[in-house]
Amino acid sequence: MDQMLERLAGNQYYCFLDGFSGYFQIPIDPKDQEKTTFTCPYRMFAYRRMPFGLCNAPGMFQRCMMAIFHGMIEKTMEVFMDDFLVFRNSFQSCLSYLEKMLKRCEDTKLCLNWEKSHFIVKEGIFLGHKISKEGIEVDKAKFDVMTKLPHPITVKGIRSFLGHADFYQRFIKDFSKIARPMTRLLEKDTPFLFSKECVEAFQTLKRKLTEALILIAPDWDIPFELMCDASDFAIGAVLGQRQERHFRPIHYARTHFCKDQLAKVMLKFGVTHRLATPYHPQTSGQVEVSNRGLKRILKRTVGENRISWSDKLDDALWAFRTAYKTPIRCTQYELVYGKVCHLPIELEHKAY
Repeated sequence: MDQMLERLAGNQYYCFLDGFSGYFQIPIDPKDQEKTTFTCPYRMFAYRRMPFGLCNAPGMFQRCMMAIFHGMIEKTMEVFMDDFLVFRNSFQSCLSYLEKMLKRCEDTKLCLNWEKSHFIVKEGIFLGHKISKEGIEVDKAKFDVMTKLPHPITVKGIRSFLGHADFYQRFIKDFSKIARPMTRLLEKDTPFLFSKECVEAFQTLKRKLTEALILIAPDWDIPFELMCDASDFAIGAVLGQRQERHFRPIHYARTHFCKDQLAKVMLKFGVTHRLATPYHPQTSGQVEVSNRGLKRILKRTVGENRISWSDKLDDALWAFRTAYKTPIRCTQYELVYGKVCHLPIELEHKAY
């Protein structure tokens, strides 16, 4: 997403277009329609067009859009699901590529929602950010509600607020330092006490979000400048460039230091700690899905005190690896060993 925004920022003209009815524009193969069957009081129905809610619908829709606009993406337009954006630096060029984009929509019978589309404008909202020739800004409309919120009174409330604020952390210098009083309350076995320090951090973050600077798109022909800072619990950096002798930020980065206790556990078991980044979200996606499945199994087998979770881990892993996975149409065991897994008792009684 960051790379996409950087390509878009700094252009003179934009065309924002929106797909009509989202996934429903993609027809489902007749032999697969039965997989979408749902039951109503008097009969059963199946979708003829791809609905929302299918696990592979987002990926399939994005692949279809990228196939339709092949050769134009990243050069003259960007596509994210049913949001399309044509960008150029001259009026005539933008109009020309808009016509080319609309011709492909016509050829593939891709419908657009004209009420939500904006043509040949100098700024607009895309992926929750305001983009223009000046650079990238936060979408101020999103913070109208946040600025009126009272401070959180539960751990869930803190996590929700920080989750929304973290989406725009690249605009806020020293984000980790400011949010530290609240992030400390998310740690395990920490009593919840929203102190005066937490209230100040909460108000400061809200103010910083409304006062966020404009981030420029990088100019690869001039030098970059990197400013770093660190504290006992976090490290931060600002990447930017000089324009007309003024330093203009491109990106604010920050991270927390790893806890000593976590570092010792990782060292003991030979685990490498890697953090996913917005540039490569796929690096942790598979791990997160696998962990979610294991967590679900452990929740059903481990007692409330959770003391015996390590004893149940082998059984949970076995259940997870031998469970049928719809996306790959087999179990993980079968994928690795090339044959179906059978328990000893199944072999003994030939129950397979």
